[in-house]
Amino acid sequence: MRNAYHYLGENSIEKLPYRVSVGLHPWHMETENVELQLQKVQNLALLTNVAAIGEAGLDRAIDTPINIQLQAFEAQIKIAEKVHKPMIIHCVRAYSDIFTLLKKYDSISMCLHGYSGNAQQTEAFLKLKNVYFSFGKQLWTEKTAEIFKIIPIEKIFLETDNTSKSIEEIYLQAASLKKIKEEQLLELIYLNKQKFFT
Repeated sequence: MRNAYHYLGENSIEKLPYRVSVGLHPWHMETENVELQLQKVQNLALLTNVAAIGEAGLDRAIDTPINIQLQAFEAQIKIAEKVHKPMIIHCVRAYSDIFTLLKKYDSISMCLHGYSGNAQQTEAFLKLKNVYFSFGKQLWTEKTAEIFKIIPIEKIFLETDNTSKSIEEIYLQAASLKKIKEEQLLELIYLNKQKFFT
């Protein structure tokens, strides 16, 4: 599945030969017309090849005011609930804000993309029934590798976003950290995908 960037039109997305996600990413949000952008997300979310809403979320490392980001993020959660599709979440320095919202909305599956939370944050997220964690290049850092070890495989996805490492390298690293065979990890993550998109 690929992310359909915010500038693609409805007709363009419908013609794509693969499944995509659509969402209002905090980096690409135009603060002057948030409602118009959210309406576009809502319209696109109804397309059959749109499998998820996202990336959507919060980023405290950018200039966009957090109150506007919160408004847009919660609106997208409501869209996801309405169309019964999962969410892919972008989060930078805002895990406590994200947790508060995810606790409020637990009827859809949500995946924390590029997860790098600490042990306390991870423990809190693990108490939420529909939250998954996606990892990529972070698996080579000591802090995230230790966090990865404590998350059940049933809650994990792997990704290549923003890295030159191949998905094969990421699977090998993940399997090594979990002390299981790569083939077994592949099968388990496939089951996670089936559950996440159901």
